[in-house]
Formats: sequence, C-alpha cells, structure tokens
Amino acid sequence: MGDFKRILIVDDEPKNQRLIKDFLEILGHSSEPANDGLEALEKLKSGFDLVLLDVMMPGMDGFEVVRHIRENPEFSDIPVIMVTVLDDRETRLRAVEAGANDFINKPIDRLELRVRIESL
Repeated sequence: MGDFKRILIVDDEPKNQRLIKDFLEILGHSSEPANDGLEALEKLKSGFDLVLLDVMMPGMDGFEVVRHIRENPEFSDIPVIMVTVLDDRETRLRAVEAGANDFINKPIDRLELRVRIESL
C-alpha cells in the first residue's frame, strides 16, 4: 500500500462521509469531512494530500469547488477525485474541464478507491 495520506471528504450526506472515512481508515489514511464546498475550501488551508469531492451538493456543486481549488495557488496542486452517482460522459468531461484528476462512482468500491488514491 502507498504512503499515509490526509484526505478531505467533501459530501453533504453524513452517511457517505462515514462510509468513506471507514474505508480510508482500513486503508491506513486519515480523513476529515466537509459538509459543503465553502467548508471544504476553508478546511483546505489546514493541509491535505487529496480531496474526495462529491459532485452533487446544494449551493456550490463539486465542479465549482474544484475550479476554486485550481484557481488558488496555495492548494492548486492537490489531487481531486470526483465522487458521483453520475457516470455519463458529459459529467466526466465537465469534471476534467473543471480540474478533477480522477473519478470514482457511488457506490464506492474499496479496492477501486485504494487504487485511485495510490495512483495520485
């Protein structure tokens, strides 16, 4: 397995946050949740190695959040994996255009999550 990482989980559903947190703990990583885009952007200032970012959230959606991440020189190089139930081509293209590094579909597969985290 790869090195220990500190990962920000951005999802408006507490159940999804807990599930991802449990997966990450099993994989040997630490995590912190953010309930929305604004909270995520504020928390990024405390230093993370990777962001798992839900696409569909009220207010600021995941596309807008990743654009803000890429525009900020302080954390523009942090890898972002978009997490979504949407699996259509348009969603993936929008995510790449916004600055996402990778995608993972819900429901999350623990092996796929491990491989994608390690690849970044």
